[in-house]
Amino acid sequence: MKMKLSIIISLLLALSLSACSGNEARKDGGNGYSGNSQEEGSTKDNPGILFPEPVKELCIWDVLPEIPVTDVSAFEYKYDNDLGGICITGYNGQALKVRIPDTIEGEPVVGVNLSNCYKELIELIMPDSVKKFSFSGMFEYTLKYLNIPGAAQSYPSFKGWKLESVYISSGVTEISSVDFEKCESLTNVAIPGSVTETYGFDGCTSLTSVIISNGVTVVGGFNDCTSLTSVTIPDSVTEICTSYGAAFDGCTSLNAVYKGKSYDYENIGFLYDAINMVETGLKIKDGVLKDVSRALTEVVIPDSVTEISDWAFSDCKRLTSVTIPDSVTKIGGNAFNGYEKIQVTYKGKVYNSDTMDLLYDAINLGETGIKIEDGVLEDVSRGLTEVVIPDNVTKISGYAFSGCTRLTSVTIP
Repeated sequence: MKMKLSIIISLLLALSLSACSGNEARKDGGNGYSGNSQEEGSTKDNPGILFPEPVKELCIWDVLPEIPVTDVSAFEYKYDNDLGGICITGYNGQALKVRIPDTIEGEPVVGVNLSNCYKELIELIMPDSVKKFSFSGMFEYTLKYLNIPGAAQSYPSFKGWKLESVYISSGVTEISSVDFEKCESLTNVAIPGSVTETYGFDGCTSLTSVIISNGVTVVGGFNDCTSLTSVTIPDSVTEICTSYGAAFDGCTSLNAVYKGKSYDYENIGFLYDAINMVETGLKIKDGVLKDVSRALTEVVIPDSVTEISDWAFSDCKRLTSVTIPDSVTKIGGNAFNGYEKIQVTYKGKVYNSDTMDLLYDAINLGETGIKIEDGVLEDVSRGLTEVVIPDNVTKISGYAFSGCTRLTSVTIP
């Protein structure tokens, strides 16, 4: 009898342990990911981070730490009519790693206001239902890990904070230009596809790797991330910032991958061109040629172009031949600045670096070679040797003949 009872007890204990193990394996921390996980603290570099089975566009810092939900008794809270749920207004617990519950008294937690909390919290996880949150100044120096909830409508700037890792939930749609600027301890960032434009990480000098998920369309805001070595850019990206410091200015250790090709920092300009100028290598908007790929050696500008902007051919060091159609009637004065080997064809004439000023005048001043506005002679082509000013001119501007070194004769009416 005793033997039978012992066997039954052993079986019950085994089933109990098996059930507990199964429940533990199914825990996903409420972040929507599932899979077999290793034990907490699997690596010394990412203590407390779970490693799920491979999921598309998932990385080790894209999983919430396994922090137990903090007991409701540790919080002060109230119902917020405007937000339509519970707003956390204080924290009185002792734990420095805090996970706010999804619901309190059957209502969703939609707000977190810890402006008057002076606990030295290290990690804070908020439910995805939180729409607004604010923190005390103490968190700037102590908080190492934070998540941005998917429902967040607004949140404070974390510029200069000591954050080491940030989890941005799917649902977040905007990261402003200063949100995480100069977070010098931040090491890894994964940006969900719900964020259409990426900005806000300039000066994050410890940032080593960035994953940008499919769905993001504009990339910018990683300037002076001097430790950044790896960025994967999805096919959904159609624009990368090239002005005001560009997207990766100063990221001297960078290796970026786009459509199967790798670009190091020395060739980052080709990455910008591959994204911004698609297959043609030309960026044209409203009839204006804005930019030209640095990878091109020859360019034939289409008839749809009527204007060439200033610096359109900036840094096109490989370029040797350009053909401009008759439709172009305006060109910026520095469009071909500094190119010694280039030859430009316009209306059957070929211009080189020595005669580029004549090309500008031929386009901007037309066949007459003179520019007259409201009876004022504004400009004269540097290619002319003789000028007969028409009778409708009543005034000659101060620099009308500037640079006209070939001019020998002028007739003024």
